[in-house]
Amino acid sequence: MTDDIDYDDPYASFDDAETARVRAEIAHLAQTEGLRVAYSAAVDLARDKKTPAAARGGAARTLLEIAGMLNQRDRAAAEAVNKDPSEMTPAELHAELRRLGRLRRARDRSAELDDEPSDEPLNEDDPGVFG
Repeated sequence: MTDDIDYDDPYASFDDAETARVRAEIAHLAQTEGLRVAYSAAVDLARDKKTPAAARGGAARTLLEIAGMLNQRDRAAAEAVNKDPSEMTPAELHAELRRLGRLRRARDRSAELDDEPSDEPLNEDDPGVFG
């Protein structure tokens, strides 16, 4: 990136590589820190008895959606994670392979942002912010 860019100028141009890097960094922050903040805000709204009923209901629905409880496909995918591959149907195997591919791509994007590749296995047993 060049040092002569005026960051206060809304019309300043960045090179394509810098723009892509910034977009990837912001997407990563939204998918990590942003998700934690959104989850926490939804929990706070759902728990606060002084929040209007419509807002509490919306927050509760959002939490159920995040947990995959409202969509039958999400529930089936969550159940498939704990199923032995020898017991899966071809459709379930295909869905599981797609899910694992998405996890791998997300991990690779995260490693690119850290500038060091990660050889650590995906830890699907870690409940993260939802546990």
